[in-house]
Amino acid sequence: MLHMPIPVHLDVLRLGACAVDEWRRAHPSERLQLAGANLGGMVFDGFNLSRAVFDGADLGGCSFRGTDLSECWMRRVDLRGADLTRAVLHRANLAGADIRDADLSSAQMYRCVLRDARVNDRTRFTGAHVAKVIWPQSVAEGIGGISNIGWGSVREG
Repeated sequence: MLHMPIPVHLDVLRLGACAVDEWRRAHPSERLQLAGANLGGMVFDGFNLSRAVFDGADLGGCSFRGTDLSECWMRRVDLRGADLTRAVLHRANLAGADIRDADLSSAQMYRCVLRDARVNDRTRFTGAHVAKVIWPQSVAEGIGGISNIGWGSVREG
């Protein structure tokens, strides 16, 4: 199934955080439909993008510093090199996402799904707050070059 973003939702996103907040107030039961969008390299620092649908989107190199991504659908997204420092990922679904070289330092990850996500030794979780996360098998087994994640500073629970 081919996923396509809704053009109006892309326009709202490109107008900035205030426009997104205004759209959310006007459409409280809707999700921003951004599946398949090419948003690589954009800056979304501090946005409230909770419940947005990004499935299959190109988010490589994006900045989501301090962004609320709670309950987002981010399945099979490209987040290579993205900055998710201090992002809130409560109940976010990143199954099959490519998070190689991404920075999730100090991210809040309660019940976040990372099943089948692609990681490497430059994927950072330093200081992340994690609880009930479904990790990729390579992380759960301690394989796949994950030695530099800094598990000593990851807080479980």
